[in-house]
Amino acid sequence: MSYMERAVEELHKGFRLLNEHFFKGEELDTPVITIQNQGKRRGVLGWCTVYPVWKDKEGKVEQWEINITAEYLNRNWVDTMQTLLHEMVHLYNIRAGVKDTSRGTVYHNKRFKAEAEKRGLIVQYDPLLGWAITDLAPDTRAIIEKWDIDPEAFKLARLGESLDPKKPKKGKSSIKMVCPVCGNIARITKEYRLKCGECDEYMEEDSV
Repeated sequence: MSYMERAVEELHKGFRLLNEHFFKGEELDTPVITIQNQGKRRGVLGWCTVYPVWKDKEGKVEQWEINITAEYLNRNWVDTMQTLLHEMVHLYNIRAGVKDTSRGTVYHNKRFKAEAEKRGLIVQYDPLLGWAITDLAPDTRAIIEKWDIDPEAFKLARLGESLDPKKPKKGKSSIKMVCPVCGNIARITKEYRLKCGECDEYMEEDSV
């Protein structure tokens, strides 16, 4: 079995255990769990899609997606479980109809904080990200550390483009920004936080 197969298998095992212990009585349906590169999401450890992005041809079956970022896959496996739990809180809120983020899903509000603390996370505030900085509460960490998760499954991580010494960094003449609400487009010549004049929402860099 390859490292990728082992990692995906262990992430599914971790999801089941987190579900049983921290969502007891309110268990989540298993989403599609993926390992993908960070793309334009620099420094992001994982994410949960805001709607079900996986569907069958007939539209009868649909699933959300939780992703663990490939560039950070070789962290301590307990920390990876913390990221998985963080994203499971988002999935729980989404399924419950609770809006726990804004500014293109970047800013985490107090609804996220409240639910995350219920699920065994410690939450800290960041001026740009809101209540987005999470860690495992001591009791939560003690529970997870006893689980039969294979640390070797998380031995490898994807080498990011910016970390590849053999590949020169490609410059950009402009960056395309898109409003996640109304779709307005703007172009900027350097990276900074740009708000849409129509919606007052932070615009996101177009990954296409």
